[in-house]
Amino acid sequence: MTISTEELKSAFRRVLHGEEPYSHQVEFGREVMSERNAILSAGTGSGKTEAALVPALLSGKRVFLLYPTKALLHDQFGRVEKIANNVLDKSPRIVVDTGDDDDATGYSADIVLTNLDKFVFRMFGYGKKRYGYSYPFRLTRDRRKSLLIFDEAHAYDETIFAHLWFVLNKLTYEKRVQTLLLSATLPEKFITALRDVEHRAFPRPDTEGFFALVEDAERRTGTQLYSGTVSQDEAIEKAARLFADGRRVVLIFRRIRGDGGLQAAWKKLRGELGGEMARVEDGNVVGSVLAYHGGQLPPHRKRVLKRLLELDGEKEPYLLLATHAMEVGVDISTEVMFCGAGGGEFMLDPDGFVQQIGRCARRRGESGEVFLMLDKEGEVPSFAEKLEEGAEISPETKRSITAMNEPPDTARAEGGIEYLHDEALYRYVHDHVPENRELWERGVLVTRDWEPNIELVFSEERDGETWIGGLPQQRFWGGDEVSESVSLTMGQAVLLAPRCAWVFTGRDEANDSTVRLALGGEKQRTLDEVRGQLGYPNMRDARQAPIMLLAPEGVRKEIFEDDNLGLSAEGNGEIKSIYSGYPNITRYEATLKKRNPSTTLKLQWDEPKKPEEE
Repeated sequence: MTISTEELKSAFRRVLHGEEPYSHQVEFGREVMSERNAILSAGTGSGKTEAALVPALLSGKRVFLLYPTKALLHDQFGRVEKIANNVLDKSPRIVVDTGDDDDATGYSADIVLTNLDKFVFRMFGYGKKRYGYSYPFRLTRDRRKSLLIFDEAHAYDETIFAHLWFVLNKLTYEKRVQTLLLSATLPEKFITALRDVEHRAFPRPDTEGFFALVEDAERRTGTQLYSGTVSQDEAIEKAARLFADGRRVVLIFRRIRGDGGLQAAWKKLRGELGGEMARVEDGNVVGSVLAYHGGQLPPHRKRVLKRLLELDGEKEPYLLLATHAMEVGVDISTEVMFCGAGGGEFMLDPDGFVQQIGRCARRRGESGEVFLMLDKEGEVPSFAEKLEEGAEISPETKRSITAMNEPPDTARAEGGIEYLHDEALYRYVHDHVPENRELWERGVLVTRDWEPNIELVFSEERDGETWIGGLPQQRFWGGDEVSESVSLTMGQAVLLAPRCAWVFTGRDEANDSTVRLALGGEKQRTLDEVRGQLGYPNMRDARQAPIMLLAPEGVRKEIFEDDNLGLSAEGNGEIKSIYSGYPNITRYEATLKKRNPSTTLKLQWDEPKKPEEE
């Protein structure tokens, strides 16, 4: 399809309500229309989403928008919908496909909003075996070509970055699926690796580039003044006063639970600002003191985000307590930002700081204040040496801070242990190598964390009926996908397992439907009986064990007292390191225990040894 520059500009004007597009948007649009892979490096307020999505939609391809966080994805959904409706003659089919939502179209929609974890899951044809192949088929073999857009492409840690690199190898390079990367703070080393001008990572003819680069160096935001360091207690008190004075204030914490975590701050503010605290009325969040973090149930996070965007859009005062989920892309413009410095393994990195302050004075003509919030140890991040108290955090300062951030190592990504699994799975699904079928059947897949998570759901009474995981109980036991769950670390699972029901998930004999069986229960099933009925000969592998913990209402009230606090169970159960038999791998074991019926389940998983362990 040939689209002229004037036609491209006209489409931008429709999206921008008659305004002329920026020059970098048009330049990037031309790269997209020429079917080249491209990187857009542009700051806050530069219209990166429009720059990618407008030409992508004009190309007629099926568009996949991949986001690093669910907060960003749900924040952007309405924006994507408006852009698409202004570009296209008809309303497109748009679906969300994440751990919280499920795409029932089998990737046949026009636009798919997803995250990298779920995308890789689909890429290998997981899900119902009868339909699993529709996902990789539509990605690489369908007559309608696919186009991938990775927004905030800098925001992947080393484990998930290995999968990004894998996707670039297998889809962008081998299958020639057009790919776009958008970021305000993509490290120079990563850009160099992607452009691959020496053709080392992605061999190809000398005349063929791999990624084109379009940059926008113009400042399009307000000004942020650095106001120095404060302790966490000082920050909470100062934030409360600023909120009472009618300001929009955000505090970003490096952890949810424990001393110095978000939940402790929430409890303190609850005692001081009770009437302003967020609460649910008639299905919506009201109040102006909000909390947003991964320990909350997904429906509540969506309601909080909706309320936050309403308040911010009207420039009404609010006080938001959040975790790093708010570092990336959420379109708010606060007046005061307290960035949690953290410490040790929770230390705020340079890129995270630059991303956080991108939510402060986000729009041209605005001004805001930025503080570094120190925990009890008072450890100051190394990038603070670039900041001068009382001075503006200029674009040059941000670039110098970003330059301090080390991008994930592409060599380590290519050699990661999970890459062996991925390679075998990919060859089975896409290249039909039958000897790798067993891996696909077992579902071996490493995504964001090496340590597996276990899903926690709650049982509660709603209008005289029992609901589990956001479903009426008959639908839950019938195998419907839950809509309300929290991911537990293995340590949390060990701690909570004795107090919860154990539910195991499998497939029926035809592999069409999900089956859920409870350990014990009315049928007094033993673990061996559950294994036999679900066809699992061994449940020791934590990545395969299909276990879900179900907390009854009494336990729920203790560990989940408030939707805003989310999961608040303190402490962790024991996790042991055991001999793996491999020099570069550490094997871990966690033991779940149940009193009634008396049951012990040992779960194991492998992780690559950290450099200091080798």
